Amino acid sequence: MMFSLWRSIGCTLILLLLGFPAGALDRSRSLQQFHHTSWKVNEGAPGQISALAQTDDGYLWLAAPDALYRFDGVRFEAIADDIVPATTIQSLHAANGGLWIGYQRNGVSFLKDGRARHYDQNDGLPFGTAMSLQSDVQGNVWLATSNGLARFDGQRWQKMAPDPALPEQEGRAMFLDRDRTLWVAIRDRVFYLRPGAQTFQDSGERVGFAGRFAQAPDGRIWLAEADGSTRPLRLPGEKAAPAAKIDVQSAGILFDRDGALWISGLGSGMHRQSRAGAPLETFTRKEGLSADYAWPVLEDREGNIWVGTSGGLDRFRYSALVKAPFPAGTHDFALVPGERGDVWAGSTTHPLMKLHGEQVSMHGPELRVTASYRDRSGSVWLGGPKGIWRVVSGAPKLVAALPNGIEDDVQALVADQAGVVWASIQSAPGLWKYENNRWANIANPSGIEARRVPRTFLIDSQDRLWSAYANNSLVRADASSVRVYAQNDGLSVGDVLALFEGRRGLWIAGEKGLQLMHSDRLQSVSVADRKALLGVSGVVETNQGDLWLHTMGGILRIEAAELDRAIQDPQHAARFERFDYLDGLVGRPTLLRPLPTMIQGDDGRLWFATDDGVVWIDPQHIARNPQVPSIAITSLSIQGSRQQLTPGIQLPVGTRNLEIDFAVLSLSMPERAHARYQLEGLDDGWRDVGARRQAMFTNLGPGDYRFRVIGSNNDGVWNEEGASLAFAILPAFYQTDWFRVLAILAALLVLAGLYQLRMRQFSKRMHDRLAERMAERERIARELHDTLLQGFQGLILRFQSVVDRIPPQEPARQLLESALERADQVLVDGRDRVRDLRSSESADGDLADAFKQAAQEVAGGNTTVELQIVEFGTMRRLHPIVRDEAYWIGREALLNALRHAHAKSIEVEVHYEPRELRVNVRDDGRGIPDDVLESGGRDGRWGLIGMRERAQKIRGRLEIWSSGNAGTEVQLRVPRAIAYDSGRK
Repeated sequence: MMFSLWRSIGCTLILLLLGFPAGALDRSRSLQQFHHTSWKVNEGAPGQISALAQTDDGYLWLAAPDALYRFDGVRFEAIADDIVPATTIQSLHAANGGLWIGYQRNGVSFLKDGRARHYDQNDGLPFGTAMSLQSDVQGNVWLATSNGLARFDGQRWQKMAPDPALPEQEGRAMFLDRDRTLWVAIRDRVFYLRPGAQTFQDSGERVGFAGRFAQAPDGRIWLAEADGSTRPLRLPGEKAAPAAKIDVQSAGILFDRDGALWISGLGSGMHRQSRAGAPLETFTRKEGLSADYAWPVLEDREGNIWVGTSGGLDRFRYSALVKAPFPAGTHDFALVPGERGDVWAGSTTHPLMKLHGEQVSMHGPELRVTASYRDRSGSVWLGGPKGIWRVVSGAPKLVAALPNGIEDDVQALVADQAGVVWASIQSAPGLWKYENNRWANIANPSGIEARRVPRTFLIDSQDRLWSAYANNSLVRADASSVRVYAQNDGLSVGDVLALFEGRRGLWIAGEKGLQLMHSDRLQSVSVADRKALLGVSGVVETNQGDLWLHTMGGILRIEAAELDRAIQDPQHAARFERFDYLDGLVGRPTLLRPLPTMIQGDDGRLWFATDDGVVWIDPQHIARNPQVPSIAITSLSIQGSRQQLTPGIQLPVGTRNLEIDFAVLSLSMPERAHARYQLEGLDDGWRDVGARRQAMFTNLGPGDYRFRVIGSNNDGVWNEEGASLAFAILPAFYQTDWFRVLAILAALLVLAGLYQLRMRQFSKRMHDRLAERMAERERIARELHDTLLQGFQGLILRFQSVVDRIPPQEPARQLLESALERADQVLVDGRDRVRDLRSSESADGDLADAFKQAAQEVAGGNTTVELQIVEFGTMRRLHPIVRDEAYWIGREALLNALRHAHAKSIEVEVHYEPRELRVNVRDDGRGIPDDVLESGGRDGRWGLIGMRERAQKIRGRLEIWSSGNAGTEVQLRVPRAIAYDSGRK
């Protein structure tokens, strides 16, 4: 008894200290109220699942007759038989960072990081089926086989004998409890090994075929018998066995983190007992279980319950939305809150119903309700074809039949603080008012079509009546005035479907969106997804300031802070949380009637009516998933061929397109798990891919890459570290650095060759043009010599004969002789110019000599000027045209330095360089004014202009620098291809 007492006290303290973690399956809910998902064989799931386990990386492992499977919540992946033998697996156990696998026909494997280590009799294993695996707190792995126990010491297996009298008896189930006591069933007896003890002790309990152990919240050990029942064991020191016993033959049981007992039935489906002594719930194939023959059951790290059956895999998990237990087939729910969390529900297919807890009661067998309302005093009003009722003392009481013998659906119904009832009736236009036992019809105000009927009503805190109509029409009426709001006033929700007065103002919801009226001003509210606000038929602002909406796309929740920001900044699109079928939502809201489709009960729960039932949510008790998801990279494929995932994997030459599969391991709602990835070396930032689990890359080049992926679970908890894979794509020979260098060198050589060819062609053209110019000069010289000069010579001779006939003493003779002397000088000058046309000024010497002669001519005997002429490089033969033009440019520069700049020192440099001919003339004179340099010369003077024109003729570059303090420098540069005569020295 002491053993049991201390165990119970310890477990109770742990539960009190730790509480129930988020994600636990609430014991207050029935088995039918959990979200159930089934994966059947025809949907790709394995059948005949004999064992389940979840490893530290988050994967769910399933043992099936054909293979071992890995499940990430979306895909089932069979492990290749070259890693794990394709033999029947009996047991699975996650420990030591990997997965232990026990086989039916001898042997155990340990699988970790995609590699398996196999053990058999040579490693000390007992011969036989590996029935159960278990690890203790020291990290030792225990194995129960059909021929006894064994323990793994890290290197080898050692046979163990729990009872020396039974050394080779069949071991079946093993379990390590919260006190670190190891329990084992050996044939028909149960033994236990306490922490620190060296030997097992016999519990004295006799059992049938033990399938699985489990520990209850009170510390008691339970056992499932495949050939008996599910029951608690008698603990050491107890004189009598516990009375509790469940007649279900089972091979799998567990107590979840919320303390509920789950039992898998061998042919009877799945069973659950929410607490000790509670009725046993059953979930079978009829309710959606993949098969009634269920074996292993597992609770994962997020609190989901997994069941393996002969027909597939099933999951039970928490859902934020809970379906109310109204009769199946009920339609057109008119919901209204009652007292203490009760809900009244009218419909068109069933009598009036009241939901109290989980119990539904019927009221008024012929009461068909199409509209309902709860006034500010707490009274519940109901309307239908037979009239208006009020709930009095828990029962509906008829207030009045509809006016004028009408029997039609009541579209909307409210009652003000004075007890006046306002109603709209489907076939009776206008507004109906019931007061003092009489009905009165009030026509629609101006601006509202006469045949219209209000879609919904609201009595606000000032006792004003709001009537909502189709097509952007809303009417506010009080005792003294009526105000109509329409599209011209900014109303833009289309058909108005719901009204709600909150602390921020009046919320107006409709088929096209949501608006808030505050300070008599309408303001639209936008969200990140504009389509999310289509068909809003219910709106509630909670006491915490959050806004809940019932839309065609699901249920939306906008937190108070986001809502306030959207109101303050109309451009801000508010973020929201969506609840849909994954959260337990069934069907869609009806947009005709009854309206609104959403109410809030006295207990704070929100209720939503759809075309397939009613669901509720408790905004203050929404369990969140705090588990950081694991991220795994599962495969890398090149054109469908999978590559082995090894660190720094090198992909073959020519790889351009590849696919990388990965997993975000959150098993609660993998559909909402979110992923982002990037390929370092290609992407500059993250790619947001949502629920997609594959990355595809095309046109990749060779190089080093690193693929990174991160993800979040269904509640936005991110694994920022994620997973990564480094790989390299090997380059082809033409993609290597050395090939690129050679290609660049080859390209440079080709370009150099082309350049040389181009320069030769250019040089030839220039030389041809210069030769043409030289030939033209020679032709002109011949023409001048043969015509002008010869003719001029003849004229001189004739004039000379005339002069000889004139007497010497005549004055006319002296004048003519003087003229003839001048003509002789002109003739000499003409012959000199003809000679210049046929040959260069420096034909008999180089440029330096020519510049010396020119300097002497220009100086005219002036000995005060210091003149220095220097020649650099080896003199090369110049083209005559280039030689002449260079000479005249240099001579002009000398002339300007002596006559205009009054220089005291002049330097002339002639550079015969490999790439060009360069001539520099610099002086220390007064320099050239800036305006003259900018304009290119003085008006009426042509020296600078002529120099530039001569440079252009020979494709030279002329540059002039001048300063009033430093004199002037003239530089002529002519490319070698033009300057040098065919490159000959």
